Amino acid sequence: MNYHLKSAEDLTDWIYNAPLGSPCPLCAGHDPYNGTGPDHMPWARFLLKLIWWDEAIQAAVKVHDRRCHVGNHPFNLSFEDTNKEFRVNVKKAMKQFINKYWYRRYLLKYLYIWVDEIYYWAVSGKNGKKAYDKNSCLVVGGN
Repeated sequence: MNYHLKSAEDLTDWIYNAPLGSPCPLCAGHDPYNGTGPDHMPWARFLLKLIWWDEAIQAAVKVHDRRCHVGNHPFNLSFEDTNKEFRVNVKKAMKQFINKYWYRRYLLKYLYIWVDEIYYWAVSGKNGKKAYDKNSCLVVGGN
C-alpha cells in the first residue's frame, strides 16, 4: 500500500488498516508496532506479555504504537486523545475476547473493566508523554 497523507483520515486509515510491516508514511521507516508494553519499562513489557489475554488486545496495541510513532503531527490525535482511544479499543477487544466462549462470559465478565486500567497505567504518564512529544518520527533524533 502506498499512503499519501493529505488529511487526518488518511493517517487514521494507515494506522488502523495497513498490514503489519508497512512502513511509516511520514518517515518511510519501519513499522512502529513493537507489541505490548512501554519501551521505557522493560519489566512491565515482560509482565504484560505473560498475561493470557495479551493476544486479544494486539489490534489496540498496534493502533497505539503507530499513533505514538507519528507523535505530535497536525493530522494525529493528541497524547491524551491517543490514550483515550487506546482505552476504548482495549475495552472493545476485551468484550470480544470474553464473549467468544460462554464460560468466559460468566468467569470473566468483570475482567475487562480492570484490564483497560492496567494497560492505561502502563502506556500513559510522564514518560509516555515525553516520548510522544520528543521521540516521534518527525523529530530529529526521534524514532
